[in-house]
Amino acid sequence: MEKSLYSRNFEVNYYGVEDNIWRTISHLTDRQHDIQVIVDVSVPDMIILDARVELLRYPIKDCILIKDKMKELIGIDVISEFRSKCDELFSSEMGCGNVRMLLGISVPGVIFNYFPHQIKIGNMTENQWWDFCKEKLPKACIAHTIMSNNA
Repeated sequence: MEKSLYSRNFEVNYYGVEDNIWRTISHLTDRQHDIQVIVDVSVPDMIILDARVELLRYPIKDCILIKDKMKELIGIDVISEFRSKCDELFSSEMGCGNVRMLLGISVPGVIFNYFPHQIKIGNMTENQWWDFCKEKLPKACIAHTIMSNNA
């Protein structure tokens, strides 16, 4: 019989702050951590306008030093630069794997929620979305790769 030994909870939410700004708030809670990452992204151009982390509970006093790195994401293009910049800043001995995870599960999601939301509210057609995917996101996932290769 399996027995739960440890649990981590992640939550991601997206908000419209202004017509041209979306905010993502991702949150991690577990026994040692209560971390919230807040990122504002300009839409539809997908540029990071602001990024911050709130460390409400953390295991080591030096964890707080990661807060300074968040500002280095400002100005980054989510589509073309985010992944490499995020890895550079947060996947190293001077980074934070937890902040990296929160960024990874939230910021790219702005793309994959904003544009379908535009379809839902009538500002974009599905064909425009798929054309955008073929042009800007051809290797974002297996489906986009196959779709782009068949185009």
